[in-house]
Amino acid sequence: MLTLLLTLACSSTPIELGGKTGGGADSGNTNSDDTGNTGGDDTGSTGGDDTGGTTLPDTNPFEGDYSGTISMFIPEWEWEVCEGEAALSVGEDGSLTGEGGCIDGQMGMEIPVTFDGAVSDGGDVSGVVTFLFGRPGQEETFEGELTGAAQGSDLSLDWFTQVDFGQTVDVEGAGALSR
Repeated sequence: MLTLLLTLACSSTPIELGGKTGGGADSGNTNSDDTGNTGGDDTGSTGGDDTGGTTLPDTNPFEGDYSGTISMFIPEWEWEVCEGEAALSVGEDGSLTGEGGCIDGQMGMEIPVTFDGAVSDGGDVSGVVTFLFGRPGQEETFEGELTGAAQGSDLSLDWFTQVDFGQTVDVEGAGALSR
């Protein structure tokens, strides 16, 4: 293209461009070129802001900060292990992160709980919950499958895993949070 411009600019023979006769390029081109352009550029733009067809992503409808209560229990022993509070955030991309603490009613220990997952545009929650559990000084880190649903300004969570206390028991958790 540079060679063509130099040839046109240096030509002593009149060249017809854009319906005018002259020795150089005419930036006020009113003829259509092969891109459908009727202006002076060759980008195919017909005016306005041309984003090239790129659409900016929508934010997740459940984006925001949530707080509320969480609890864990062992159904086989009919034991409510703990109750507490949690704070979670849903990002504009639907990512779910947060943490909380659940107070053990028998020993008064706090069981730290972290959440990592996602909330779909339809409100389905999926991910992993991690918590520290066990006798003092013998705590272990456990992971459970996180599920749940977001609806309006509410977020309900459930999680499940198994823990071995000499026998394997189910540990279930639940959370009710709001924006």
